[in-house]
Amino acid sequence: MKKPALRSIASFILRSLFFLKPGEKFLVVTDPVLFSLAVPFVEEAERLGAISCLRVIPVGKVHGEEPPAPAGQLLYEADAAILITSFSLSHTRARKTASRHGVRIASLPNTTRDMLLRAIPVSYKSLLKKAFNIAKRLRYAKEIIVKTAKGTLIHFSKMGRREVFADTGILKDRGAFSNLPAGEVCLAPREGTASGKIVVDGSAPYLGKLRSSLTLSFKGGRLVSLGGSGSGKLWKILSSKGRKAFNLAEFGIGINPKARITGKILEDEKAVGTVHFALGNNLSFGGHVDVPLHLDFVIRSPRIFLDGKRLGT
Repeated sequence: MKKPALRSIASFILRSLFFLKPGEKFLVVTDPVLFSLAVPFVEEAERLGAISCLRVIPVGKVHGEEPPAPAGQLLYEADAAILITSFSLSHTRARKTASRHGVRIASLPNTTRDMLLRAIPVSYKSLLKKAFNIAKRLRYAKEIIVKTAKGTLIHFSKMGRREVFADTGILKDRGAFSNLPAGEVCLAPREGTASGKIVVDGSAPYLGKLRSSLTLSFKGGRLVSLGGSGSGKLWKILSSKGRKAFNLAEFGIGINPKARITGKILEDEKAVGTVHFALGNNLSFGGHVDVPLHLDFVIRSPRIFLDGKRLGT
């Protein structure tokens, strides 16, 4: 009998991306909203001979909020783990501590069945090649400028010890971390250097796929104004976390050919022809801002300039 589609995707992820082995401790962290999507991963891990564990936590309030301590301890003790939660655990101390300890982790915040079936089955060899080529160009850049026809014009520095990260979905090595769907190259702008404005016309956290644009203005590396429909709600969320939440935390480039803008940031930020910027925590990218919040904003049709030369993606 043919496997149901979701079980097949779970099997593919565990076999071909995690390279999960018999006897490994495999943890799935989920919440009541996404529980049904998490179960096939537990079942497939058991079929591979892994020691699987399912931990259900309460639905969070914001992206970057720490999970309950018992879940964090289980994550630290695992060999590999998948985080299928409504709000992202990617930028939490619990996840980063587990990664440093060698745990292989995939984060799938706010994922959907359609997203998994459509954007996971890609050529990871091609994804890896494209990510490497873009990362190489970014690695040697000092100043980055992003423009769009709708009015985005922002520049920032990458000088200093700023790593460039390629999210390719491959989770074979100790401490490997990826979002799934994968497919982005990203970095943390140097704190205090971002200036200009970003006109967001793709999607935004808590607002989904945008019908009208948001405008984010930056000075000295921090968000100083936010305008457009829904901006009041976002400003309130940012303000609740204090000054650090206004930090320009991330710049990323989408490279997944099957991803599209649906209103789910996890997939939106991977779509070819987009870039995304994030506010808040940047520790995961080698930065220095520690705050329990990380909000991504997706922009269509960017032009990217590295030290004055346009980057082709």
